[in-house]
Amino acid sequence: MTTLAQFLSNDSNIDRQIVDYMTKTVQLESLSDFANFWTSADYEKGVQNDIVTQVPGFQDASRPASRVQIARLRAAWKKAQDQSSQAPMGTTTATSQMTAGEPVGMGWTSPTVTSTNLDGLWAAMVYKARNPQKFMDVSNVTVADRPGFIARSMTINPTGKRAEEHIYANERTGEMIYRIVDPDTKQETDDERVIAVKENPLRMEFFHRHVSDGYRIYWQAPVGSVQGMVQELINYAASNMGKGESVGLGVRSEEITGVSHDSLWRSIMASIREPGRFYSCSGVSIRERSGFVERTLTANGETFVENIYDDEKTSEIVFRKLVNGSETDVERVAVVRTNPLQVEFHMRNKADGFRVQWDMPKSAALSAVDAFVR
Repeated sequence: MTTLAQFLSNDSNIDRQIVDYMTKTVQLESLSDFANFWTSADYEKGVQNDIVTQVPGFQDASRPASRVQIARLRAAWKKAQDQSSQAPMGTTTATSQMTAGEPVGMGWTSPTVTSTNLDGLWAAMVYKARNPQKFMDVSNVTVADRPGFIARSMTINPTGKRAEEHIYANERTGEMIYRIVDPDTKQETDDERVIAVKENPLRMEFFHRHVSDGYRIYWQAPVGSVQGMVQELINYAASNMGKGESVGLGVRSEEITGVSHDSLWRSIMASIREPGRFYSCSGVSIRERSGFVERTLTANGETFVENIYDDEKTSEIVFRKLVNGSETDVERVAVVRTNPLQVEFHMRNKADGFRVQWDMPKSAALSAVDAFVR
């Protein structure tokens, strides 16, 4: 149990459902988060409207049980305010002082992430998008791949409400975008929440913006809530990085030395049209198409046809197998990363850009890197 949960449950006698709603759904993490969630002018209404009446069983503010919880939570807020203001200056980090109860506003950027890499963070974000129940108090989750996005709906357990949203992934810009869907019209609303992964140094940024014009808008959510989300993603990425024998949601080679980025890229490009120089294969046939290469070859006793695309701006090669003349729904991706120089492999859904599990052994994917470097 967190310090805040203990304070609310033990010291203030707040109902457990309300405590869970505050710590899991609203994602208040500390006494400071709670103390700074409202101003002294609006905390009385805020306690009632933002917290207590959002919890099943307490939604009627006139009921005695609800009135008791509202009164107790107001008293707890005042106590939290007193304790927060009396805390020694040296007991709180500069980050928590600055962000605990303040709104995200026009954007908030995390401290530098050192316990994982970009691919680890991105894999964690994909996993969270597809498995929100692992990170939030939700149930009855449905996730479906749609052209360009995934459609996700789930029940928010503390409120019993159904939430629907469309989630877009753009690895090239490092953005995961969430758009709320109106349950009546089934149309997306006009604003979107964005989680952006930045490099050099590795960090995450959160902000809201208009869908139509791309301009940022003020986000009232407390920074403490996104801090908690960041930490969950980092913890998941760090604990799962490098685990398992398969490629999974992505694998990177060791740092490549002795060759330049450009020479490595040229080598990978050569492997598209001359695969026999890099691994054992036969029956190679190349056809130049508009925007891609169609390649047929036999390897490990299997003959297959695939379309191959390259993007020099992102140093990315995409392989899409053909079945009965049509591309399959997934694509294999090889990317040249810099700082440090590495080759990264993953598989993703062609329609929505989200990574999917790749069961190929890591050793098989990474063995190609030695050939590229050689």
